[in-house]
Parts: sequence; structure tokens; C-alpha cells
Amino acid sequence: MEELNFYFYDIHTKLNYILDSKNRIYISAYGGSDVLRTDGAILWGNSLVSTRWNREIGNQLFSNLTFTYSIYNHSFVGKNSSGQLRMNSHMKNLALKYDFSLTTSENRKINFGLKSNYNELLPAKFSSDNPIPAKLEKGIRQRWQFVHQLYGDANYSIWPKLTLEGGLRLSIAHGRDSVSPSASILPEPMVKVKYQLSELASFKTAYSRNYQFYHSIPIFEMFIPFERFIFSGVDLPPQYADHFSAGYFMRSRNGWFEFSLEAYYSWIYNQFRFPVSDNIILENAFRNLAIAGEVKTYGLELSLRKQVGKFNGLLSYTLAKIDKNEENSPTPYNPFYDRRHDLSLSVGASISRRITISGTWVGMSGSPYSFPDAKYTIRGRTIPYYSTSDLYNKRMPFYHRLDLGCQMKLGKETEDIRIQLRLMFTISILKAIR
Repeated sequence: MEELNFYFYDIHTKLNYILDSKNRIYISAYGGSDVLRTDGAILWGNSLVSTRWNREIGNQLFSNLTFTYSIYNHSFVGKNSSGQLRMNSHMKNLALKYDFSLTTSENRKINFGLKSNYNELLPAKFSSDNPIPAKLEKGIRQRWQFVHQLYGDANYSIWPKLTLEGGLRLSIAHGRDSVSPSASILPEPMVKVKYQLSELASFKTAYSRNYQFYHSIPIFEMFIPFERFIFSGVDLPPQYADHFSAGYFMRSRNGWFEFSLEAYYSWIYNQFRFPVSDNIILENAFRNLAIAGEVKTYGLELSLRKQVGKFNGLLSYTLAKIDKNEENSPTPYNPFYDRRHDLSLSVGASISRRITISGTWVGMSGSPYSFPDAKYTIRGRTIPYYSTSDLYNKRMPFYHRLDLGCQMKLGKETEDIRIQLRLMFTISILKAIR
């Protein structure tokens, strides 16, 4: 039995600077990494830096200019008797966003702005202690993409009990692999309606459409130890989803408790699956392997929250069903991210002004996965065979985890500086494939 070691860390920093009564600067940074070591190693790391300038232009108009830089790194080291094989990949994002908020009256508020994103993707870069195939050493070329967005929304109280919010975001993407030959402008509408049933209860319903300009291939679907991301292109259009929701919300008279019951229904289009193949890892022509599909997801969410007082907590439960239909496939199946039941309980308590303890228990259904129906060998290579009529024919066992945490604040706190040391103890129970 090989030894299994893992660790993780997170570092947060926040700085605020008041220029004058109408201008403030906010700077925040985050760094974190998860490391899993067996005979080799798997590393996931995230870093983020954000700067925001908050300005009061007038009594009714406010603005926020935000610049964000983030990078996600993923690496894998495999070992055998002859040496090491290393793989590195990353996703970078630079974003500039300018938001405005205008309050024209007590019952009317308008938000608008624009945003530009630069995304860079290095899918895979390989190196080894020993000679490796040329196509593996070359890896997959770096890709980039720009996404520009213009958006606005308005909130208006039609009657004392009825509030309407509507908005529209226009998105356009282009890059090395353009989203469409003409770089089409894609509309993303949003509508929300809230009706106040009483002083303590309300009914809310909403509709929205959202686009995503990249596709991901889950590790487990491919049985490979690293993740793959693909930008949308002419032959791989962006994913988009239509989402409907309706729910009942209420709070207790003393404000200590909040309860919600919400149902949702979504259609997701242009969600692709990629058959198991070397081309997913090595070649740039893997787009030809994509199998288009549409996803239907629906469910019910319940939550009970206590956020006032010395003790606080959240109990939530989701009952969900996800079905996916693919081209040339007669029957739908449940994809990898289908979890029928998801239950969590979080509690926290302030022991003193400086010490807070917390605990979280999470339990959820196992994910479906495809188990090969057969295998065959060609030139010494064993290749699994998956029947398209029996995808995701197995399901992992029920998963549950308990996290216990303690947060301690060290040093003297002022309005300008706060230093915190955060200690987290975790007990996890995870079952593998049987």
C-alpha cells in the first residue's frame, strides 16, 4: 500500500486606503495550494490580486473601477523505475471592470457598466528525465481569448408589494479560436419578480440566460490525473443555459431565522463530451471528437439559516436530477456531476472576541461514472471500450465529510489593520471506487 500524503494552505490579505470622503482604494490578495503526494505528486494552486477604486460621483451616482489578475496552476508528476514525467498547465485571467450605480428615486435603482476579460490557457506542457515522443514534448499550444461585456439592470418597485428587476448583458468573444466567424454579439437577459406576501414572507421568481466561453473535461471522465480546458471556437460553440426558478422566502419576527424553499429548472445547450482518446491529451485536432449534447436539470432546494446571536448555523438540502441527451443516442443518461441528494449542516459559535469555532458536515450522493464494457489490446497497448448505450453505468458510494475549524485573531485590531491567524482541523471520510 503506497503512502498517501496531502496538505493545503490559504493566505488572504486585504488593504483599504481612504483618499478622501468620496474616494477609497481596496486591495486584496489570495494565494492557495492543494498538494497530493503518492509515488508522484498532483498540485492545484490559485492566486488572485484585485484592486478596486470606489468613488462617490454625486449624491445618487457611485462607481467602482476594478482590476483583477488570477492564475490557476495544475501540475502532475508521475514516477517509474526510469525517472519522472512532469506535466504543467495553467489558466490566466486579467479583467478590467467599470461599474456604475444610479439611484434615481426611493423605488428605482439602475446599475450598468462594462467589462473586458483576457483569458490565457496552456492546456499541457510535458517534460521528462528521459527522452519522450516528440509530440508529447511539444505539448499543446497556448491559447488565448478576449471576452467583452456591456451590461445594465434596473430595479423598480411597481407597487408597495411588487418589485421588478430586469437586465441585459451583451457578450462578445474572440481569440486564436474565434467563437464564431463573425464574432457574434450574444445577449444574456435576466428578469426577477418579487411579491411581498406579508411583512415576513415573500415569493420570488426569476429567469436568466448565461453563456460560458470554455469547456472543461472532468478528470474522472477521462481517468487522467490532470484537467483539460478548451476555449469555445467555430467548431465548438459556447455553452449556454436558460434557468428558471421560483421560491418562497420567510424570516422569523425577531430576525434570528431565515427559511427558503426554491424550485429550479434549467436547460443547458452545447455541452460536449469527448471520447477517451490520446488526442484529448496530445493533439490540437481533438475538437473533431466532440459529441454535442443537451442537459436538462431540475430540483428543489431548502435552507434554514440562523445568523443572529452567539450561535449561528445553516442547514441546507438539495434534491436534484440531471439528464443528458446526445446526438445519435436513443436514451438519456446521468452525467458525472449528477448528485441526487446533497445535505450540509454548518454551525459556528463565538467563544470570545478573538476565538470562533465552527463545524461543517457534508453528505452527498456519489457521482456516476462510466465503467468499460470490454477492453482490447493493440501493439501491446490496452484500450478500454465504452458502449455509447450504457454511459455512466456505475455510481460512486455516498460521500460524507466532517470539518472542524477554529479561528483565532492575533494582534491588536484597528480600523486600518487586522492580522489573523486561522487554524483549521479537518476530519474527512472518503470512499473510493469499489
